[in-house]
This record gives sequence, C-alpha cells and structure tokens, in this order.
Amino acid sequence: MKKMMLAVISILVLLTATTACYAQRGAPRHGPHPHHGQRHGDWDRDIRSRVRQADDRIDMGSRRGWITRGERKRLKGELNQILRRVDRMKRDGRLDSRDRNKIHNDLDRLERNISRQMRDGDRRGPAARRR
Repeated sequence: MKKMMLAVISILVLLTATTACYAQRGAPRHGPHPHHGQRHGDWDRDIRSRVRQADDRIDMGSRRGWITRGERKRLKGELNQILRRVDRMKRDGRLDSRDRNKIHNDLDRLERNISRQMRDGDRRGPAARRR
C-alpha cells in the first residue's frame, strides 16, 4: 500500500511540475478565439494561460468530487500529451501559425472534455453521497 501511495504521489508531483513549467501567471483569456489577430508574443502567453486554466479546472473538479480519479487521470494524460506536442513542435525554436492552430484546437477539445466530465453525473467522495 505504501509503495502504491508513493507511486501515486510521485506521478502527481511529476504532472504538477510538468504543467508548472508551461504555466505562468497572467490574466485569463477573454474575447475572441486566442489565435485570431494576436501579436506574435501573445500566443505563447495565451497557450501557457490556457494550459494552467485547464490544469486548475481538472484539479478543482477532482477536489469537489465532480471528476472521478479515472477521469482525472485521463484528462491529465490529455494535457500532458498536448504539452509533449508543443515541445516537439518547438524543437526548431519556433511555432508557425499552423502549429499554434493545432495546439489551440487540442486545448479546445480538452476544455470540452473537462466540461463534459464535470457534468456527466459521475461522482466521487462526499459529492457522491449527497445524491
């Protein structure tokens, strides 16, 4: 049991550290779709902000019992897959507009999945007992 808990904690620390590398403080995204008409430097900040927001929403949903452990694991896996894709795309030192659009589309899909999982009725913890 201790080994299992240690493994789970290690994975959570790794996931948190990975997403923290990409997250930076900033204002939440407002207005039109993020990759339309932005200056060159803004897209990176926007991607980081969206990654941070997605990670925060997954954690909040899990804490409040709206997202089950399995759903949380799958959503965090999707988020990390997006981060790995960004790393691969940035190997040449830059992201072109096609790469940015792909990343934003992936983040849009993840945000829809998070919303869907939060309202699908699967509950865990105290929220499950209140039904």
